[in-house]
Amino acid sequence: PLSVIEWFHDFYHICERSHVKPVECTVREGEIIYVPRGWWHVVINLEFTVAITQNYVCSSNLPHVLQFLENKPEQISGTPNKRTLRARFVEALREHCPDILESAQLRCHEMNQENRSLWSSVVESKSEKPFSLLDYL
Repeated sequence: PLSVIEWFHDFYHICERSHVKPVECTVREGEIIYVPRGWWHVVINLEFTVAITQNYVCSSNLPHVLQFLENKPEQISGTPNKRTLRARFVEALREHCPDILESAQLRCHEMNQENRSLWSSVVESKSEKPFSLLDYL
């Protein structure tokens, strides 16, 4: 992750000229803002501020969280142990919520299968049947 200063200096002008403009707002005292999973965001405090952030993990978004921790550890912030966070998280789930973990891991596998390219499906196939594009239409 970049620092706020780096992002504004190096990338903000690109976003402003893009066909997809950044969404900007000012959150005032007593207000909150929700940032959906996967949305890139940056915050600038205009005055002395106390902020509370929370990354919410429930059984329905757990597969996405597990995949993020595995595939994008360089995007994790707030801990010096980025590379071991997933393993420690999975171990805690295995100890305290094994059924939820098992279900999430199964969903991760399903999501990986859904995201495979046609080429990967063909190349990795163990089928004796000859390849036909008609099978994929």
